[in-house]
Amino acid sequence: MHRFGNRRRNYGRENGKISPLLIVLICVLVAVTVTVIIGNLLKVWLDDEAYQKLISGTEEKEDEDPVYQSYLRDVHAYPYQFGENTDRIWEYPDVSFSINRPNGTVNYTSEVAEYFGLSRNGEYQLQESMITLSSAATYISGVFYPQSFAQTSSDLRYAASVREVALLREFLRAGGSEILLCSLPFDSVETDEILNYVSAVKAAAEDAPVGVVIPLSVAQSENGWEIIGKLLQICDFCALDLQTVSASDEVSATPAEQLASVKAYLTMYDMRLLLSEEQLELIAEAEHQPVSDFQVVTAFPPEPLPDVEEE
Repeated sequence: MHRFGNRRRNYGRENGKISPLLIVLICVLVAVTVTVIIGNLLKVWLDDEAYQKLISGTEEKEDEDPVYQSYLRDVHAYPYQFGENTDRIWEYPDVSFSINRPNGTVNYTSEVAEYFGLSRNGEYQLQESMITLSSAATYISGVFYPQSFAQTSSDLRYAASVREVALLREFLRAGGSEILLCSLPFDSVETDEILNYVSAVKAAAEDAPVGVVIPLSVAQSENGWEIIGKLLQICDFCALDLQTVSASDEVSATPAEQLASVKAYLTMYDMRLLLSEEQLELIAEAEHQPVSDFQVVTAFPPEPLPDVEEE
């Protein structure tokens, strides 16, 4: 018994006290057990990917895929020019106003237009006419046809773009809601030059939305997705131009089929649909099918350039 008691004293107790070595072993065992339990709980609480990021210290990377999102207002705009009766605007309060014509003629007079010699129509003054229009319209989209790209010299092209940007800034400050850039020469000018122009307009527009019209042929081209993607990093939205589709064309597809054929572009890039006021069947179909926002622009007849003198 005495030898047995001494043996117990050697393994566990000495004079009634716990051995320091045993205390250390117990603490280590408890620490390991707690660590394992917490680790298992983390695996339960967090999914495997999040857990691995947590224990490895890796930072979550942002999604590198482009996200296309336009100005998300529900726009159904119809054409209007200064001098027209504003009574119908009460029924369709979104207005598609042409700042100038495809040949460059400005459709009003203003301080900036007169300063740069752009004013061709002195009958309607911008500030006064916009006050009248704003009393009836809730949203005014300014449709603009850039002329600066027609200049062959880079210096002249820059000078022309500066005065165009000033004109657009004046229109917005007079009460315009947004700018829509039409007829950009995607087929004859480098994309980077177009992007620089859009960037300048966007900077001048400040908080006002700026949109770019994309011809259907450009959207369907091999690098169409790249062009639209780059533009949407600068501007607020793009509009798909279907003005080339007319009733006189030998098109067997119905208006519903024509809109259905481009629905993928409208949805993928959150695009607005752009139509001419002469496309009555397509307009009716766009009104019937709320596929996307749509805008109808004035159809101007072909005119000579304002600087060309007739013989």
